[in-house]
Amino acid sequence: ISKGFSRYWIVMIAVIIAIAILFNRFKATEQGKRKIDNWKFNSPVLGKVVRLYLFGQFARTLSTLLINGVPVLTALKITEEIVPNRIVKDAISRTREQVTDGKTIAHPLAQSRLFPQLMIDLIKIGEDTGDVPGALENLAETYENELTLQLRVLTNLIEPAMIIAMAIGVGGLLFSILSAMFAITSSLNPAGGGQ
Repeated sequence: ISKGFSRYWIVMIAVIIAIAILFNRFKATEQGKRKIDNWKFNSPVLGKVVRLYLFGQFARTLSTLLINGVPVLTALKITEEIVPNRIVKDAISRTREQVTDGKTIAHPLAQSRLFPQLMIDLIKIGEDTGDVPGALENLAETYENELTLQLRVLTNLIEPAMIIAMAIGVGGLLFSILSAMFAITSSLNPAGGGQ
């Protein structure tokens, strides 16, 4: 490894810079942003945290706007602009278009197949009882509490993961030192040299 770094360090730096430039260009395009947002939303470890954050933000923003008397379509438009993830933005946009056609919020949200069933059910109950802002506020509190719990679990997992990574690194370093020492020792004491 050390020989590789000493001989080809310029090539390695050039490759790293090229990858960074290509990634930044890809991230700047609309397709790139959409793919990155999709990856964040569906990633195995961080995906749940991202989803909880986005659903909580959606529910909190929409409930706050509706409580303050903002019309549903305007509230959906503002929420769409505030939410950072393009996948969720598209789902809110489609919902807003269908609400314009006279449908309720819950029905187009369910059709998007993006929002959880709990959210759809509670919004439906809110629509039936005439208290959509209250239902959204309860949802926001639920997702925010769950997000806090998930973040606590994630931070608790970071410590053992770091310990394992350090143990592997230290073990690899010790193995390389000991193998070098054994190689030197064996070259100094050839077979039958003690006779």
